[in-house]
Amino acid sequence: MFEIEIIISLIFVTPLIVALINSLLITLSDNINVKIGSYLSIMGIFISFILSIYIFSLAYGDDHYKIKASFEWFSIGNLPVLFGYYVDFVSASMLLVVTSVSLLVQIYSLGYMKGDKGLVRYFTYLSLFTSSMLGVVLSINILQMYFFWELVGVCSYLLIGFWFDRNYARNAAKKAFLITRIGDVGFLFAILLIFSNGLSFLDKGLNPLIIQDILLMTGDLNTTIIFLISIGLIAGAVGKSAQFPLHTWLPDAMEGPTPVSALIHAATMVAAGVFLLVRFFDFISASSTSLLIIAVLGCTTSLLGASIALVMNDIKKVLAYSTISQLGYMFMAIGIGAPAIAMFHLVTHAFFKALLFLGAGNVSHAVHSFEMEKMGNLKDKMPVTYYTFLLGSLSLVGIFPLAGFWSKDEIINTAYQGTNLASTIVLFGSLIGIVMTAFYTFRMVFLTFNHRIQPKVNTTIEESPKSMLFPVATLSVLAVIIGFLINPPIDLLFLEKHWFLHYQHHKIVDINLVIALVSTLLAGLGITAAWIFYKNRNITDRLFESINMSQVLHKKWYFDYLYEIVIVKQIFYRFITRITQIFDDVIINYPSDFVGYFAKNLGRPVSLFQNGSVQFYGLVLTIFYALVVTLGVLLLYVIS
Repeated sequence: MFEIEIIISLIFVTPLIVALINSLLITLSDNINVKIGSYLSIMGIFISFILSIYIFSLAYGDDHYKIKASFEWFSIGNLPVLFGYYVDFVSASMLLVVTSVSLLVQIYSLGYMKGDKGLVRYFTYLSLFTSSMLGVVLSINILQMYFFWELVGVCSYLLIGFWFDRNYARNAAKKAFLITRIGDVGFLFAILLIFSNGLSFLDKGLNPLIIQDILLMTGDLNTTIIFLISIGLIAGAVGKSAQFPLHTWLPDAMEGPTPVSALIHAATMVAAGVFLLVRFFDFISASSTSLLIIAVLGCTTSLLGASIALVMNDIKKVLAYSTISQLGYMFMAIGIGAPAIAMFHLVTHAFFKALLFLGAGNVSHAVHSFEMEKMGNLKDKMPVTYYTFLLGSLSLVGIFPLAGFWSKDEIINTAYQGTNLASTIVLFGSLIGIVMTAFYTFRMVFLTFNHRIQPKVNTTIEESPKSMLFPVATLSVLAVIIGFLINPPIDLLFLEKHWFLHYQHHKIVDINLVIALVSTLLAGLGITAAWIFYKNRNITDRLFESINMSQVLHKKWYFDYLYEIVIVKQIFYRFITRITQIFDDVIINYPSDFVGYFAKNLGRPVSLFQNGSVQFYGLVLTIFYALVVTLGVLLLYVIS
């Protein structure tokens, strides 16, 4: 048991130690060898990855695998606040996903970020970012989770604004940090409610800050309190996972280096919100209204993100809105009471989305642009990137037998078998989303890689270096097989029927051939529409303009305008201006004006004594001394 505790601790601590060593090296030397910092970072995450495989192997197939350890962090009265870890199969799966994607991203960065002046600082941030996410996954208590939750936000700020000399990067980092803080206020509100309503459970041996104890408290709490706490948790998840209406920060986060985008969108920051809801599902599911809200938010976000992706010309922006849409699918799965399927889609999405972002990085590395209008004719010039990107795209769309098919099909099939309002919303929303996903994905593929008349592509374009191709090739294999490994359609001796079979009472939903056929046909319809668009650009452009949607979608449904111009500048700034004006008038101006007025009016009678006459001054002093002597004599008389 002691060895297991050490191993689990090392998974989290190793990247943290590496980040601290790199920070020390940067501080001590301006001319540090970049290879030392980068290889040290990769070695640290490699160790965490190997140890995660071991922990996963112990948890795999074991329904009751749970291991925890903690020590007292501090105390609040007679309530001990513990710091430690809790590992079950869900957290073991997340450990494997986070460390594997982070390792591949760091290897990829060796080629992509080669020559950057801040390379050691970049790897330091990556290690700290990974360690923070591992802290969220392993946390045994909700305060500890919140601490690492905020640290993930700080690291994302540092990485998105890594090129801080660029104005857009600085603004994007601030935007991501501020918008996610809005959701974090909701999370903090939930923690305070849990704490205030959970102290009475201390007599029952339950700690209101330990996550597993919070789940046990559910049955004894008031339904209104459960609902309010659930709303706070949902708000935190909405902010981190870029769900409507706090979704606008994620596309702007593309200003950071592309490997950072892959890590944020695949396995770390945006996954944290989904993981939070899955971890607290037993609590949230006690309120059916909360589940309906999650389903509606997921459906709205999925369609909203997919609709904007239809018209984006920046390849990273397309993938960013795709991430928003796919996270919506995970929220929909949770909303219909299937957290295991949400985890399934989180895992498959992590690998094929990381693949697509790194593939986009290969393309931009070659063409020096993310604008698809400046790409084209790359299929033959970058064959490895093209075919791996194609596999990732097919997986995203949900084409059999790739990873995305298995997880997305389970969401649709579960919604189809449901009988409540949330299931109906999710069913129709997910089916519409399939068509839109197929369209924007293959519009991206055709515009980026296939031959076109314009623009002409420089003939010197070559395939990316091996350090960038190895992670892409590895992820393409995972994008093909991971869905099969998680939920194998046939019985194999060495594979479980379903990774998350025993989690949260998940029931296996057998493949529905009708649903699978319908979803495949809808995906085919979307791909066909993308091909028609690609071949007949003028016709499709006029079609969008005729229904007055092109401008709306290009303006991202005007959410940025609403938030930045209307709410922030017109309402918030004016409110703040008015408050500061009142503060200046009442607190600053009025007292200072009064002091000046008092001094001015006091000075006038005093100035009468300043007439320049020596005789007058002598008379005044004589009178003053006479008064002093008189008062002294009277005082002595009174005392005696």
